Amino acid sequence: MRCHPYRIPALLLVVSAAWLAAVSPATGQGLEPPRLLNEDEILQQINTSYPPGQRESGVRGSVVLNFRVREDGTIDPGSVSLLQASDPAFVTPATALVPRMRFAPARMNGRPLPAWIRHSVVFDVRRLPTVRVTAEPEEGTYEMSAVEEQPALMGHAAIARQIAARYPPALRDSAISGAVIVRFRILENGTVDPASPAVEMTTDPRFDEAATGVIRQARFRPAKVNGRPVKVWVTIPIQFQVQAPEPADAAGTVPAAPPADASRRKPPS
Repeated sequence: MRCHPYRIPALLLVVSAAWLAAVSPATGQGLEPPRLLNEDEILQQINTSYPPGQRESGVRGSVVLNFRVREDGTIDPGSVSLLQASDPAFVTPATALVPRMRFAPARMNGRPLPAWIRHSVVFDVRRLPTVRVTAEPEEGTYEMSAVEEQPALMGHAAIARQIAARYPPALRDSAISGAVIVRFRILENGTVDPASPAVEMTTDPRFDEAATGVIRQARFRPAKVNGRPVKVWVTIPIQFQVQAPEPADAAGTVPAAPPADASRRKPPS
């Protein structure tokens, strides 16, 4: 098996703009999550550090870790925390892999920035072990690449209002922007499974609750396979960005826009 990369449709949300009408493959613009650079080395280490008892018994395991990737691609060692483990025996070898990981940092419009990511380490005796970023999909739920008709957001203006309303006040007042990558499941009726939103990457954990809250309120035209609505996993970035106010004149009044035909008016004689 190979490392499962982020699959991020280009659905970038800002406070002043609505969502795009459809989910589409990433264009390479906007938000880019951290990217593991030494995948082969990590795969070898997973194989080497597999707990002997679990390997001999054919026990498969996974450990989900959360940590911060700095702007230079290194991992903040004090940020590593355990989120989930299928078996306690896998926790130590999985955690020991973190200092060996090397990343290309997250980027926002080409600029590197620190980011928190959720990273899963999977041990599997049946095949070459791998490091995965997202959990394996639930039975009966498709990945975006497998559906014939992709889901499309409905109610763009309502979502834009949700983003503005949920912007954490302390961050908004401090003019702090940020982005969160969320993975979630869209059901056959176009609603979001409320238990499914999970943060895969964040520039600031204080945005996480707002981002997942926005996702839970979203409604979609469902994905389809053979003309039939199906459940589908979607991973998208949500961007919170404070918009600069319109410049004011000396009296503190925002200048009004000129009339549409102002350019055609002649000055008085």
